[in-house]
Order: sequence, then structure tokens, then C-alpha cells
Amino acid sequence: MTIDVTRGDARWLRARHATTIGARGALARLRRNAASKGFTTTARVASCGPTSKEHVMDGKVLRQHRAAWFLTAALLGALVAWAGAPSVANAACNRGDFCLWEHANRGGGSYNWSGPDVNLRNDFFAPGVRVNDNATTAYNNGVASSSGLDDVLAFRDVGFKGPVLCVPLQTRYANLKSLGLSADHDVGDATRPGEPDGTWNDDISSYHWTTFCLP
Repeated sequence: MTIDVTRGDARWLRARHATTIGARGALARLRRNAASKGFTTTARVASCGPTSKEHVMDGKVLRQHRAAWFLTAALLGALVAWAGAPSVANAACNRGDFCLWEHANRGGGSYNWSGPDVNLRNDFFAPGVRVNDNATTAYNNGVASSSGLDDVLAFRDVGFKGPVLCVPLQTRYANLKSLGLSADHDVGDATRPGEPDGTWNDDISSYHWTTFCLP
């Protein structure tokens, strides 16, 4: 039978064995002295060494500790992975947000925010891919409010400047290439040829909420 022990367990076993040897030696000397004086003794020293049952128990305890350690490590790894993962709600576009996607039909990276954004150059669909001049899907997932600021005005330029695109409450533009923009002069992402293409594709640079607008 093979028993896994740690270095500390080995030292403990050797100490117990040495104690047993010493006790047995002392008992032998006691018996010799008693015999020389005409006495007999039946005293015995209980073994201090580990029995086979103790070996089994030691191995069982070690296996239980090892299993608990691995379980703890697995749980910590799962928590780290969960904390670092993007939320499903964010990718799905929260209620009350204005949302943009990198590609048509809500494909690629996503952006959503419940307030205005004066400069989408500061936001990214993915590392190195700015939201500014790179959106192809737009969705006003706002909610009717007492303030009346339910519609969205999206602007071609940062700072709420340039031509304006109206996105009414609960309106989704699955492909901004379907909306013309005669003043289109933005090239969008450098990896996308064909810009400017005379549409709102890859042209939203800022937006704010408004009380009413007509598409």
C-alpha cells in the first residue's frame, strides 16, 4: 500500500518510531534488572508507531485537504473569470439607453449609455476601434419620461455639431447605410473601404436626448 505524506508527516512518523524504540530499550533493561533480583515482569510497552489503520486515516485526511484546496482554487478561478467577463445586459442594450453597434443588425462591438455623449472618440467598440465614425446600427431603447427627453439627436461631428440624425423613442436602425447623408465626408474605420459613401454608416460622432424630433 502506498501512502502519500508530506515532509512534516515524515518527521512526525520518525519521531514516533524513535520514541517506541527508546521505550522498548528501557523496558528490556528493567526486565534484566528484575530477573537478576529474582522477579519476573509481564509489563508491555504499547506501540507508538503508526498502525495500518493510522496510515489509512493519515492518507484519508491528506486526500481530504488536497480535495478542499483544489475546490477552493477552482472557485477562485471561476470568480475571477466571472468578474472579467462583459455583462449580457450591456451587450443586449439596457432599457433607457441609446445603443450603437459596430456592424449591421447589432453585430460586432456594442456601446450603450443613458446620458448624452459629446465625443464618441473617447469610447471603443473594441481595443483600437472607436465608436466615433464606426457605428452601423443605432437603437433608441429609451423610456417615456416626465421630462420628455425621450428622442435622440445623433450628430455627424463631435460637440453636437454638423448634420443631425433623429432617432425617435424605441426606433432601431438596423443598417445606417439605408439612411442618406449628402454631407458625408468621414472615412470611418481605416479598415473599411468605400467611405465616405453618402450614408450615415460610420458617421455618428456625438448625440444627446431631446424632447421631440422627426426622422
